[in-house]
Amino acid sequence: MAKEVMKFTVGLDGLDAVVAALPRDGIVLLRGDLGSGKTTLVRAIAHARGLGGVSSPTFSIMQAYGTGDGFGEALCGDSGESNSEKNIKNSGENLGEMSNSNSQNLSANSDSKNANLDANLKAKKARPSIPKNAQIYHYDIYQNGVDSLMSNGLFENFDAPGLHIIEWADERLQAILWQYGYKYTQVAITGSGAARTYEVKLA
Repeated sequence: MAKEVMKFTVGLDGLDAVVAALPRDGIVLLRGDLGSGKTTLVRAIAHARGLGGVSSPTFSIMQAYGTGDGFGEALCGDSGESNSEKNIKNSGENLGEMSNSNSQNLSANSDSKNANLDANLKAKKARPSIPKNAQIYHYDIYQNGVDSLMSNGLFENFDAPGLHIIEWADERLQAILWQYGYKYTQVAITGSGAARTYEVKLA
């Protein structure tokens, strides 16, 4: 069954029509060139719900709006280290220093312990807490694509009630969503200048 498609060619003052065509909850994939107005559209969606604090989550990967204070709550991505990660790395460094001053047997044991610590670090990478009570979840996967969602435990977050808007969505993400039974609405933004064309393909 073909999806319903709507097209709007509007300026900033006409975004209300685009917003009204989108679902209240579920997944919305935004596609468009750099500077096409993806974050601007998210800001209009949030404004229609009385929410503010919208900014591009390029480096935070996800921001949640409407968690109680009306402003965004950022989720830090892969760039930071948790205290547990630092402790594990420091332990590995200390073991390495001890091995340099001990016998070959101690060195071998230390190397083995360091390998185990590195494996644990990768297997137990700390994930930030993710708010589950937001009205809007705003994702940006420009930096690392779908992998940024997977590595931070955000894919599972699509089951949370609310509207999930993903900037820079691509075919790979669409294929994974389809594989796991998630329906989604697509918005393709084209054009430049005062008016842009928004093609909305409903789920």
